[in-house]
Amino acid sequence: RFKNFSREGQSRLFPWLNGAGRNELIADLRLFFLLKWKVLPETGALAGAVHGLGLLIATAMAVSGTVLFFGLWPDNVVTPSVHSVMELHSTLATLMWAYLYGHTIMAIWHQFLGHGSIARMFRWG
Repeated sequence: RFKNFSREGQSRLFPWLNGAGRNELIADLRLFFLLKWKVLPETGALAGAVHGLGLLIATAMAVSGTVLFFGLWPDNVVTPSVHSVMELHSTLATLMWAYLYGHTIMAIWHQFLGHGSIARMFRWG
């Protein structure tokens, strides 16, 4: 069932953390900015970095939300530090919405280019 499934490793999700990953990411970004989108590898450093960015945003939102949950408990008093965390959480939420919209648009674009990304995601069996 999951024969084409591969685990996303840290070096794929965060290619900027090592020299080889940075070089591959720079090469992918060069192709991206030169509008050579059809030759960008689906499993390249840019795709992995985008997924890693989403993971970082979601994790930061979860952490800041947890801090808010406990920071407001039990009296719902907003101290200056809690207010700062609320601002951070709100900013992260806006970034997450932008990420989700962008990710959806790119998935549709990949499908349009013939990569079949969306079709593969929803294939059963």
